[in-house]
Amino acid sequence: MQCLFLIPHPSERQILLASSPSGYSLPSWTLPETWAGRPTQEHERALLLNQAVHEQFGLTTVVLLVTSRNAERLAIFETLRLPSGPLLAGHWVSAEGLVSLPSVDPSHRPLLEAWLAEEEQIVQGERMPWQRRGWFTETASWMARQLELQGLALPTPVEQLYTKYGACMLRGSTTDGNVYLKALPPSFAREPQLVAYLARHFPRLVPPILAINETRNWLLMQQAPGRLLSDLTDMSAWERALCTFAELQIACVSRKEELLAIGCPDLRLSVISAQLEPLLDDQAALRVDQSDGLSREQVIQLRTRVPELQATCHCLAECGVPETLEHGDFNPMNILVQDEQITYLDWTDASLTHPFFSALRLLSYFLPTSLKEQHPHLIQRLRTAYLEPWTAYAPMDRLLEAFEHATTPMLLHRALNYSLLDFTRRGIPWERSMVVTRHLQAL
Repeated sequence: MQCLFLIPHPSERQILLASSPSGYSLPSWTLPETWAGRPTQEHERALLLNQAVHEQFGLTTVVLLVTSRNAERLAIFETLRLPSGPLLAGHWVSAEGLVSLPSVDPSHRPLLEAWLAEEEQIVQGERMPWQRRGWFTETASWMARQLELQGLALPTPVEQLYTKYGACMLRGSTTDGNVYLKALPPSFAREPQLVAYLARHFPRLVPPILAINETRNWLLMQQAPGRLLSDLTDMSAWERALCTFAELQIACVSRKEELLAIGCPDLRLSVISAQLEPLLDDQAALRVDQSDGLSREQVIQLRTRVPELQATCHCLAECGVPETLEHGDFNPMNILVQDEQITYLDWTDASLTHPFFSALRLLSYFLPTSLKEQHPHLIQRLRTAYLEPWTAYAPMDRLLEAFEHATTPMLLHRALNYSLLDFTRRGIPWERSMVVTRHLQAL
């Protein structure tokens, strides 16, 4: 991914420009496809962008946001610290200097002029708190204070791992290992409360919680042990991860009211069925006739299928498996394995609904090709490992039948879950704007 850099001076209204024999332009950098021996992950992009700025110019920065402008990716930074000596490269340019500067890339000049005149002119739409200057410094200070209360120190600066509309993640290296702060918008305020609840009742299955700021939706966690399941080829680790999660879901069957009380969304099958028609009337969620939305013809077709879709929800509800906690984004990048200990990460999309949606999502979309080639009967084995604990409620043949018929309700569940978010209701473009429409189009 080629990305332009907009790097402002920390105290003056100036912008950093790169120079070349052909003139001046905004700095740019290509995000590598691989890093540390594996494909670059979305949750590492801010870290890599900040490292690139430091290596090229000697500046300490954080990414405020990455946006698109005229078919180009643009990363907007906040500069935290200047180098102790001169810049390693580049030149600071003011509005006055830009006027007299020759050979500025003509495609960059309007952007530079707009930023130097008024920063907000080039940032379209609403910004989250972590996408504004000063937030990182304030939050890193809060992290340090909370850790100090627990006898932990931060000998090195806090790092920014990623920033996007739906969340921001910071990492600190303490005297007792790494810690992570996750900041969330109001739409996902349920996650800190849910993770804290799970940490009280199932402490080995979620990262240790160090502090929560309920007002700001901040969750400070200690790093859990283990390797990502996505990096493992040991079949027994995958089976254990699925079986243990089923056991957690079963343990939560009797905790429905408690889960609802802490903000876990109620998306049980009866709710999905009842909300299907209102969902298909929601123009903002369906993004009707927009490039990333449903066409009017698709909406009409879905409306004719409402009785059929409701029937699939009713059929699944009759399978004998009780509704309980569902992860929402159950994939091997959110599961850590350390011997017999399994830790489940990122509960942002969790809800109260049919439990099979978690395992079905993993088995449908997230099994590595190399693992499937190595184990010809991989899906069958993992599905059996997950379903085995559920035989307390129904025989295996009935569970297998229910699992096979859960795909349509799963797609409806995910579409409805995202349609209820404040982002979607207000028509705000963000990195998951298309979740609702993509899942409805897959029906």
